[in-house]
Amino acid sequence: MEGATIGRTGTSEGFPYQGRPGKGIRPSVQENQTLRLDSSQNIDRLVTIFRAGKGAGRVLVVDLYTVVALKAIGRDRIPQSDWSLVRLYTPQSQ
Repeated sequence: MEGATIGRTGTSEGFPYQGRPGKGIRPSVQENQTLRLDSSQNIDRLVTIFRAGKGAGRVLVVDLYTVVALKAIGRDRIPQSDWSLVRLYTPQSQ
């Protein structure tokens, strides 16, 4: 499993093998109300999450840092904050 883990690791189940990115994400996103916290620098993961939720009408919520990172890539196939299924979260302090 990629990334940081919050919780105990000594269980008998261990971590699920992710295999192809998105394969394990898609059912979770489509069948449940889902909250994921992922690195804004992992663009592939953000695109995978967006695509997994798109078919179910789910919305990808990103912060200002992520918006800037996605915009800096300069590709029209990368989700942007002005897309219909993407929302910008701005804390009151910003």
